[in-house]
Amino acid sequence: MQDNYSFCDASGISFGGLIATEEGEGLEGVQVDWDWGIGFSFPQFTDATGNYYFSCLTESPPYTFTPHLDTLPANGVTTLDLAFISRHILGLQLLDSPYKLIAADVDRSNSITTLDMLEIRKVILGIKQGFPNNTSWRFVDKNYVFPEPMNPFSEPFPEAIEVINPYNGGLDKDFVAVKVGDVNGSAAVN
Repeated sequence: MQDNYSFCDASGISFGGLIATEEGEGLEGVQVDWDWGIGFSFPQFTDATGNYYFSCLTESPPYTFTPHLDTLPANGVTTLDLAFISRHILGLQLLDSPYKLIAADVDRSNSITTLDMLEIRKVILGIKQGFPNNTSWRFVDKNYVFPEPMNPFSEPFPEAIEVINPYNGGLDKDFVAVKVGDVNGSAAVN
């Protein structure tokens, strides 16, 4: 990275990354907050390819990057998702990734039950405009390794990235975007 126009001073550090689905599709319009521990954040938004970028950060670390997107809860949520979740609950065909399991847990109870299916039905039918105790999208640090991939709820997973060393700048602060309720990956990303 070069600062050809001298926007940053010598101590400025740049950070960024990609926010994409498990399938690698970049998610547009995600607000990414940069906080350095004072309770005030400076947001940036992902572009059409899912990239975000902060430049010239000079405040003392640690830095925390936290993505947020809570719009269009019905995006990608269909009766096919209900069928996949039902098959998972019955043990007929398990959901095969931690991200799909996180998507299926729409009530954020750290388990997948028929109550999740009930909440999905309410959103599909337009009875509710969102999921209880949840946002439309969740984001997981891409570098995080689930200790139990088939039980991503066994310990809290990181939904923010904290940078302690200011010299660990770079464009590798990536997140996996998980559309709540969409276990087959049909949500529109831009």
